[in-house]
Amino acid sequence: MTVWALAEFFIEVKNRAELAPFSFNPNNSPTTQLPDATEKLRSRGQLTEYAKEMSFRQHRTFVPMISIFRDHARFLRFDRAGAIMSEPFNYITDHKPFSTFLFRYAHTNLQTRGFDPTATLASPEEHSVFQKLADDATIPEHARAAFRKAATVGWPVHKLSLEMPWSPDDNTPIREGASSSVREFLVGRPHTKSHSMTGRATRTFAAYDNKRKKHVVIKDYWRADLDGLTEYQIYLELLNDSEGQQSRAFIPTLLGGGDVVDGSKEAQRTLTDVLLSSVEPDYGFAGSVHTRLVFKELCRPLESFKDTRELVSVVHDALRAHRRAWEQHDILHRDFSAGNILIYDIIEDGSVQSTVGLLSDWELSKKRADVMNPSASRLSRSGTWQFMSGGLLWYPRKPHMLPDDLEAIYHVLNWCALKYLPHQLTGAPGQLRKAVQDYYDTAMDGKGSFYKFDRIQTGSLFVPGLQCGPNHPFLGLLIRLCAIYKEHYARFPPAKIERDTIDGRFEYPSGPIDRLVVAASPWQHYEPAQVGDVDRPGAGISLEDGAPWSTRQRHLYDHDDIVDAFASMLNAPMSEWSEITKLPDQAPAGTPSSSTSLKRAADNRQGEGSKSQGGSAKKLKTKHADNPASSDAAELQQASTDSCSSSGGNLRVQALQQASAGGATKGKKPQPKRK
Repeated sequence: MTVWALAEFFIEVKNRAELAPFSFNPNNSPTTQLPDATEKLRSRGQLTEYAKEMSFRQHRTFVPMISIFRDHARFLRFDRAGAIMSEPFNYITDHKPFSTFLFRYAHTNLQTRGFDPTATLASPEEHSVFQKLADDATIPEHARAAFRKAATVGWPVHKLSLEMPWSPDDNTPIREGASSSVREFLVGRPHTKSHSMTGRATRTFAAYDNKRKKHVVIKDYWRADLDGLTEYQIYLELLNDSEGQQSRAFIPTLLGGGDVVDGSKEAQRTLTDVLLSSVEPDYGFAGSVHTRLVFKELCRPLESFKDTRELVSVVHDALRAHRRAWEQHDILHRDFSAGNILIYDIIEDGSVQSTVGLLSDWELSKKRADVMNPSASRLSRSGTWQFMSGGLLWYPRKPHMLPDDLEAIYHVLNWCALKYLPHQLTGAPGQLRKAVQDYYDTAMDGKGSFYKFDRIQTGSLFVPGLQCGPNHPFLGLLIRLCAIYKEHYARFPPAKIERDTIDGRFEYPSGPIDRLVVAASPWQHYEPAQVGDVDRPGAGISLEDGAPWSTRQRHLYDHDDIVDAFASMLNAPMSEWSEITKLPDQAPAGTPSSSTSLKRAADNRQGEGSKSQGGSAKKLKTKHADNPASSDAAELQQASTDSCSSSGGNLRVQALQQASAGGATKGKKPQPKRK
């Protein structure tokens, strides 16, 4: 049994030629070093699994490894940008490389071995304090549950020493120019995790400041080292308006954060990209920088919503945060998803006084100027796969714009409804799984689901036969949103936007877009049996310009129509929301579209001058491969798609090619849930 939390490095031995993960013939050319036979792909996937599991269970900057085949060996080094490996050597005829490596490894410090020096094992006293948090009656139940998970047996408690700027009072958001100091936090098992060895590799921790007796949330990830605002800078802008007045408009309160620095006072960075760039200067591969952000609120996930009223209210709060960021700060979120909407219970005198939604995870955001002036050579889809717009998934070279974010809101509601609300597929788990997979998990030929795109384009509901009356506000909201998206697609076809972008003719709409056109009723494309009575709450509401809702042509180049749809339904009496009862998860973890979401990165991690063209899914830097079932070895291939040799012939910088998507790697552990 492998104790992943204590493992230093791995030595993997293969004796059968068909199982050797690489070529171990020193005379082979670089292009033949990574054979693509199925068993060899699986062996490389196994090595990646080892590195991923060690990086998940420990606090690492890289993972060293030795791969042995009979009388030959290679040294490997995994980090969040990919993997590098040495030339093969015969350790029988020349034992010097092996003995030198082991001698130096045994005599060096932990930092040089790949351990993060800002994380140390907690003392017995600190460990005891952390264990008791699970039973602390002074904190909410969901917080106690988070600390119970953090204190899981077999997971060591670490103390993180964070040197960064901080909020002056530990309650209000951090300000620009805040002073830096070192603070220490106790953490255990991550609350959420990424399933990828490469990319951002995000982990979140329920953490405890033992000195100040406060529980917080720490987001630990590796940001792409690219131009533009970092997530830390985005939070600073969103939490502080132009006059310097702080505002917490439905986003988490950032108490402190920044890049992780160690004893050298330099930020922790990946090395694979540096070596790759040294031998392939034109590749333009961007590396990653280790970052931690500390937040005040320990929240519930969106999937813990209690009823449809709370679901809609919380998503509406997130929509308000999204609108404020776009209209007041020129920032587009670009990853509106179920995992990034949090439920925060405001507790006073020991009881919940109110509940709000928070829109988190702004690392994929872009400024308005970048959104409105897309470059066809640098296009990349962004966001969580299940919630990306149908147009963006089916036309991958269409730029990601505001309408794509606003459509994601609709997919969040539908996804939650399919999983947790009663409908015609309730009681038919096989059919439900297929429907959810067809709509949200499909990834093939560089595209997402055609069914998803087609239902948006034709104005067809995703949730069949929602079990409620025809006037239920939640059903009314779904129908109203569905009509808006259909009209937007008819007026602004994604196919044309993609063609115009490729041809350099696309112009982002600017200024007000006319809505005052007489159109047919938005309900007419539904069968009466599906719609029921069209006189549902808010159906005939008049908008600010005096035009009835049913005679306006809607679009998604501003938030008005979506916000109005939410607001009108939330104005319905509470008694009208009580009809639908939330069910246990009908598509639980283990099915592809569970709370484990597949993410696409903000960029393909290639800078200007990159060979990559953004339309090819294989060229996209992804947090997960196009096939949701593929292994993490695919991530390493996408982190570095070319194999190349160093000029000295002593070190080869290579990506591990994609492991077989058709079968599990031998010894591969099941992937835990992610938020």
